[in-house]
Amino acid sequence: MGLPWIVRHDRTLDAWVASQRGFVDKAWGAATVPGTSGDQMLQESASTPYIPLPLRQGDPQSGPEIPEPSASDVGALFSSPRTVVEIVGPGGAGKTTLARQVGRWALRAGFPGGFSGHAMMPVWIDEDLDPVDNPLARVIKEKLSAILPDEDLEDEFLRAMLRKQRILVVLDRLSERSAATQQYVERIYRSVRAEALVITTRTVLHPEGSVPQFLYPQPLDESNLLRFMTSLLKQSSDQASGPADTSSPAPFYSMDEQLALGHRLRDLFQATKAGSANRAPIVPLPVRLFVEDARRLIRAGLPLDELPLSIPEVYFRYLEQVNPNQPQVPNFMTNPEMLKAAMLLAKLALGENFIPKEFFRDDATGLLKENGWAEPQKLDPVQRLIDNGILAEKTALGFRRLLFALDPIAENLAAAHYVRTCRRDAECLKKLRNDAAKAPGFLAAVELFGSAMP
Repeated sequence: MGLPWIVRHDRTLDAWVASQRGFVDKAWGAATVPGTSGDQMLQESASTPYIPLPLRQGDPQSGPEIPEPSASDVGALFSSPRTVVEIVGPGGAGKTTLARQVGRWALRAGFPGGFSGHAMMPVWIDEDLDPVDNPLARVIKEKLSAILPDEDLEDEFLRAMLRKQRILVVLDRLSERSAATQQYVERIYRSVRAEALVITTRTVLHPEGSVPQFLYPQPLDESNLLRFMTSLLKQSSDQASGPADTSSPAPFYSMDEQLALGHRLRDLFQATKAGSANRAPIVPLPVRLFVEDARRLIRAGLPLDELPLSIPEVYFRYLEQVNPNQPQVPNFMTNPEMLKAAMLLAKLALGENFIPKEFFRDDATGLLKENGWAEPQKLDPVQRLIDNGILAEKTALGFRRLLFALDPIAENLAAAHYVRTCRRDAECLKKLRNDAAKAPGFLAAVELFGSAMP
């Protein structure tokens, strides 16, 4: 017997969302962090205020620009009964950050800073899907049931919520999912009427029966790089001290300190644009890591001269910073050992198409054994990288799967491995570039690492 008509009425659905959105709002930040990652920066970024950065709509070069995307800009895209928004860009461009904010705007609709119109309950999906073992409708129900344990969620009620855009489905990292999952999403409207859908992806997708709206995060440049830097500093300052804490100024409180950091960031930007790396864009992630490293140096009383001078060095410095230097910690590895293990697993994660994806833990353990880590009961590099927040672990359909919590980390580690293997052999590097022609994120990392090598 179906649910009474009144239960599927717009007002009933709105009332239910209003009664539950506080619980979803509280869980939203953690829900968008991959796997079991313990990375503090990732956890903090999931709950920090959004920093608007330019987008282009429709076309990455010629589409109309949205300089500072707001709730009204993005909310206007959800004016049709079926809305698919695809956020397209390379790793580290801010796709997940924007999707996370879209979820907040949708959930807070009707309040200042939210969408206009009715609220939507966002559900974050970062896993493989298939029509038999893991269909979208079942995943949505399970995720909502975990957040709302006191609610008895009827299938027909959830279908009504999906059909009337009271549930916003966010599919993160779709281009890194399996080919079967991508095909399933392309045909999603054959089985599920998820009429409010946001997808983050490196490559465009065209789900049958829809006309997607494409949003392209733009690289940072001279017009907004310093503004982004100062916004990050303010964010960090707000996190470090409560509103009533005036005991001491935060790092980079003064204009002189900010200008000094700005000069360092300018040098990094110019180095990235020099030589063979002139095609590599500056994306938000390495800037975030660079600013956080600067704050660490200031807190330790160290000079900014110690800041990285290249993007690859930014990523490697981050990896070393999250690796404990106390030999007594479980699965202790020196920085060189840790980097060697991380490079091997990054190569495994990128596979033959050079795009970061999930991989089985058993495969990771086997690869490490082949390369000298033969006794994981004494030293388990996989667990050390999980504890460092570099890898995240998920269990899906009974299998333990791993992924790099930050895709550009995997791309840069794998690029370092491949470039070092080539040992400046021009033919080897040429073949590598040709093989990676359809993986712009990895290709940019190869160019950056090649130019940064001594």
